[in-house]
Amino acid sequence: MSWYWWMLLGAALFGVARWWIADALQSRATCTWCTGVSGHRVAGHTDGQCQAPRRDQELREQYESALKRQSSQKDSDRARRAAVQAEETARAAARLRLIKVGTITTRTGRGGNEIHVTGWEFDRSHEPGSEGRVSSSTRTEYRHTGAPEAAHGWTLDELHAMAHGGSCCCDVVRLARYVR
Repeated sequence: MSWYWWMLLGAALFGVARWWIADALQSRATCTWCTGVSGHRVAGHTDGQCQAPRRDQELREQYESALKRQSSQKDSDRARRAAVQAEETARAAARLRLIKVGTITTRTGRGGNEIHVTGWEFDRSHEPGSEGRVSSSTRTEYRHTGAPEAAHGWTLDELHAMAHGGSCCCDVVRLARYVR
């Protein structure tokens, strides 16, 4: 039986020695990233086992991609605003001179909602591209279907404000939202 006790004692010593050596090696293994961030010596894992640098890199990449998206969104918004401003400037430059203010009325029926613009007269002698063109009559009555700015540069809202002496809440305003 004595050999049995010696075997048991040897196994116990071997287990204790192994645990002591592993603990000593583990306590020597330090993470330089965690040590640098915390300012204290961090033991328990190595640089290869540490997840913090990978998470930090992922967060940095997400932040940079968010900044790029935001920058491209700002650039596209700026370009869209510039295009709208250029279109508005071109429309304002193409406006015909108003000679006679007419009326704007609405009709609602089986054929749908209609806005009738009648009695408006514009001077075509100031029309862009009319230089050098001789015209017998410069007074032209408005006859156009669709959005009026395509014909003479004035929007339906602007004509409505002139016809009614300012902005109001009549049917013209409600229907003008859907005119193209």
